[in-house]
Amino acid sequence: MKLNEFDSVWGTLRTAGCPVGCAVCSYDQEQFSAQFSQISIQDGQSLPKAPYNSHRILFLLSGRIQVDIGIRNSHTLTGGQCLFLSRDRDISAVAQTESSVVTLNFNNRIIFCHNDILAKVAAKARTPFTSGPVLKIVPEIRAFLRSLEPGLAPRKLHIPCYHIIKEYELLLIMRHVYGNARLGRFFRDILKPRDDFELFVRSSWRHVENIAELAQMAHMSESTFVRKFRATFSESWHTWLVKQRATEIEQAIRNGITNNEELMRQFGFKSYLAFYRFCQHYLGASPTSIKNKHNIKNHNIK
Repeated sequence: MKLNEFDSVWGTLRTAGCPVGCAVCSYDQEQFSAQFSQISIQDGQSLPKAPYNSHRILFLLSGRIQVDIGIRNSHTLTGGQCLFLSRDRDISAVAQTESSVVTLNFNNRIIFCHNDILAKVAAKARTPFTSGPVLKIVPEIRAFLRSLEPGLAPRKLHIPCYHIIKEYELLLIMRHVYGNARLGRFFRDILKPRDDFELFVRSSWRHVENIAELAQMAHMSESTFVRKFRATFSESWHTWLVKQRATEIEQAIRNGITNNEELMRQFGFKSYLAFYRFCQHYLGASPTSIKNKHNIKNHNIK
């Protein structure tokens, strides 16, 4: 099976084995979402930084690691413990003995049925926290980590979709075995949408009809949301949304979605005329021309 090379966090991707037939993987370095890795570090070595500015869950399978978060927050992890590390914190993690680690690096909010699972944890974890942010790796989580092996091997299930599915599975298991209160403490640095506003918007905009619904998901007033949006993205919601939709339409066509009805349904167009005009105005070509362009590219890749 031929392997395709991509300059991304993934390195070599098995797009030739994509279960839905994508000729080009859409999860490139511009859309990196989630990746599990297994790392071994020796006594005195630092844990390698994530390849992207991403959040990280550190699962220490064996050994001992000193983790310093900023200048006043330190934790000594021993085998069988895990810790969440926010991307906006200054992190140092140094092994105090030979250590084996599994990490999850991720740059997305976890959305189930149009709801942000971390926001739901924040809403339900109302009781005072009685424990710190370090969690014990319970048998259910250890079994999950063992099941990751095919996705960690470059010649097995080393494809982004697999890692994203496993990320969702992990959060569901953690919600079940730890409960809202302990997860609230664990994810305290990004628990609310406003804690990582940009990630919340990028992960959630496809699940709403308008900005009012997105503000409601973020538990913010619409006026506050609009001000924070402009401060974060330096443009209006409408301008940003048009750019995102245009990019996603072209990416969908690139990945082999060519049925007009499916494209219209996926991107919220009520009629073919509206879809046609959008493509002409914002992508500079008709839907048919865009499909022809990428069919040629896909043919050359094959």
